[in-house]
Amino acid sequence: MRYSCIRIRAEGKYAVAFGADTGKERGRILYHDARRPDLVYSGRGQHDGFTLCSDYCFNVNPFFSPEQFDEFIVPYLKEVIAEYRKMGYYTIKHTDGNIMPILKQMADCKPDAIHSLDPQGGVSIPEVRKIIGSDIALVGNVNCGLLQTGTDEECRADVMRSLKEGMENGRGYIFSTSNCAYTGLSLERYEMMIDLWRKYGNYEDYGKNFGKI
Repeated sequence: MRYSCIRIRAEGKYAVAFGADTGKERGRILYHDARRPDLVYSGRGQHDGFTLCSDYCFNVNPFFSPEQFDEFIVPYLKEVIAEYRKMGYYTIKHTDGNIMPILKQMADCKPDAIHSLDPQGGVSIPEVRKIIGSDIALVGNVNCGLLQTGTDEECRADVMRSLKEGMENGRGYIFSTSNCAYTGLSLERYEMMIDLWRKYGNYEDYGKNFGKI
């Protein structure tokens, strides 16, 4: 089964650049733009949802404190996701970096899935599951930096770790890199990752491949 999503930057993160009042106004504008009929309905029947791709984090910490995130991001993110759900669309919330200090707040906005679960930002699938539970799907966690610079053995181990930890819940994991495939990544290395996914990325074979769920 295949699903198609449109990428969109719709949640706003302008308080840092423009100041608090202007940042909130920009957030409102982006929220309304995200619901434009010409954008939302032009693809009706051609795609299944939206990927909200505004980044919120550096590798070491989020752009905002949890309090600032509640003020400047959560209201708009929550409304965008709720409106898309009313229209029948799925929503994937993407951000790179260390999401752990704001993860619960992101989950409370009720996206259908969260990407990228960035291991370069210290994000661990088991720790994420402890915080958000099992009702939000997880996407990603394969280390893009390691794919680029690691040995074949290191990359195989990381892909297998991602599959094992992601699929351990028995449902709700979409295999993916933690970001785009970096420029310069060899085709052979990328195909190695895909071959491992095809061989081991099946829930019905999880017990055989990784031990009992």
